[in-house]
Amino acid sequence: MLVGSLAGYTGSARQSVYGAVKAFSRVFAEGLWLELRDHDVDVLELVLGVTRTPAMERAGLNFDIPGLNVGEPDDIAREGLAHPADGPVWVAGGNASAAAKRNGADRAKLVLGAHEAMSRLLPTSP
Repeated sequence: MLVGSLAGYTGSARQSVYGAVKAFSRVFAEGLWLELRDHDVDVLELVLGVTRTPAMERAGLNFDIPGLNVGEPDDIAREGLAHPADGPVWVAGGNASAAAKRNGADRAKLVLGAHEAMSRLLPTSP
């Protein structure tokens, strides 16, 4: 199982390397899934949305945005462990529609929208 992120679906200011690594992880999982499925090896990228982890708390994420879907680590882990054979990608925590919205063809519109959302989520830069 690889751990992915919704951040891997669109570019984001101040998160460009993180998002790029997560995008790579998803494509890597898809390729491994294809290569290993005939050998009965499950490959799954578990895509997380905003998850209340100590690392995200240290980063200063604003978990109190009205309507924000915040996952709890234990719930997300249980969900991932329940779906190893449902690869290559499983979007956790009720975020499947958010991932689908980030897959459209109008990349400029999607990237700008994601940037606005991330600007509310992340603390302002020093």
